[in-house]
Amino acid sequence: MDLSIPGITKITEAIVPLLNRMQVFVTNGNFTALKTGDYFVIAVGGGGGGGSGGGKNTATSHGGMGGHGGLGGSLQMSVVSLTAGQVVPITIGAGGVGGTRVTDGQNGNPGQTGGNTEFGTFVFALGGSGGFGGGCSLIATGVGYSGSNGGGFGGGVAGNYVAAPNDGSYGQEASSFGGGGGGGGGCSATGTYSGPGGHGYLGILAVIW
Repeated sequence: MDLSIPGITKITEAIVPLLNRMQVFVTNGNFTALKTGDYFVIAVGGGGGGGSGGGKNTATSHGGMGGHGGLGGSLQMSVVSLTAGQVVPITIGAGGVGGTRVTDGQNGNPGQTGGNTEFGTFVFALGGSGGFGGGCSLIATGVGYSGSNGGGFGGGVAGNYVAAPNDGSYGQEASSFGGGGGGGGGCSATGTYSGPGGHGYLGILAVIW
């Protein structure tokens, strides 16, 4: 049975014409205006990478803390006036790289900030900040802590906490455009390495006319 709404015979009759008037970018490129008029631009910056977990405290063998998840890229929407034939360069923000793992007595490494997504000089969506690395634990426990989840839709899941004698668990990479990576779990009391942070996901840009 067809799904219908008042004034439209089939819902596809409303959606298909819109898809024919939209161009989506997930890599760098150029947009060429087909007509003179207004264009609706939606841009999402690249997601930040998650921080790695902290190493165990060398002096006490306590487990390290988990890293923070990266933030999702910002969302920007704007109406831009272009003339027919005008070429606008497109930059798609890369996902931030997750923080690399560490060993005894070290704080976790931060994740990198995601790249900015740009529609020429008209629209500018910032990449998400990378997550902070976890600290080298000072509390009386033998268990490394979980990292925090990444921000934004499709953010990476944090590494789980670990018990001795295991290394810290890996933060997952983000799974959707602009999502931040999860933070890595901290090193346990007798493990060797903390978990690295997950990588953020790239941005996306769509132009509708």
